[in-house]
Amino acid sequence: MRLKSKIIGIYFSSIVLSVGVFLLVIAFLMRYGWWSGIDNHQMETVADQVAKQLFQCEDITSSEIAPIIKHWKAIEPGMRIEIYSENFNWIQSTDGQTHFKNIDELLTELSKHGYYNQDNWVVAKAVPVKNGGNIYLSIIVPSAYYSAISYSVNYPKGAGIVGIMLLIGVGISILIATVFAYLFTRGLARRSVQLYEGMSEFGLGNTDIRIEDSSKDEIGDLVVVFNRMAEKLSQQVDEEKAFQEERKKLISNISHDLRTPLTSIIAYTESVENEYYEDEKEKRQFIGIIKKKA
Repeated sequence: MRLKSKIIGIYFSSIVLSVGVFLLVIAFLMRYGWWSGIDNHQMETVADQVAKQLFQCEDITSSEIAPIIKHWKAIEPGMRIEIYSENFNWIQSTDGQTHFKNIDELLTELSKHGYYNQDNWVVAKAVPVKNGGNIYLSIIVPSAYYSAISYSVNYPKGAGIVGIMLLIGVGISILIATVFAYLFTRGLARRSVQLYEGMSEFGLGNTDIRIEDSSKDEIGDLVVVFNRMAEKLSQQVDEEKAFQEERKKLISNISHDLRTPLTSIIAYTESVENEYYEDEKEKRQFIGIIKKKA
């Protein structure tokens, strides 16, 4: 893959991964984190805890229930908690108002669960009291607060949610792009250094240098060209060495072939020069030998 294609691939991969991570982070924050909304399980849990506190009350009066209501209003501001007597007379609520006039309205509201256009989600529970009988506890959550997204957008929790999401997205994109760029440039730098060191060590006295790089990009092409050049130069150096060896052998053989007749020529020439012969016949014999050796 060419470097241009790798860069484009890394660019789009970082975008896809950034979007995926961003959606996962936002989904986590919406479901479990700061932006999580109110679900039915949470409403049931609160209803059970409020019921336990109401059961501990000696007398079910507005003044005795008020601290409980105030406590849960601070903890779960998205929930409206209402307390009714056994005759369904309103006793206390978190907003100081009654939502249901009678038990039939409560049952009607409960029957709407699961409808797309329902206005409220309701959990109701009959709570036994110490002096006998029951009281009714209802927890009401407007649909705008029930789902995570609408709860975050419409409630103080979601103040500046768009800007925060933008910052999260930018942060994730920068982080992933940095990691991708580091991994890509680290490999590219390592290969470039390897190529530089191989070229620096290469010379006529060291032609055995070869660089290992199987990548099919521009650097890989340069490595292939370098290795081919190194192979050709290595062959030329080997051929030059072989030629010099043959030349030395040739000169040695020629020297050997010349040395024997030259020795005879010198010896007989000195004999003639110093008159180491007995008569003219032997002198002419020496001269003939000199001529023949020459």
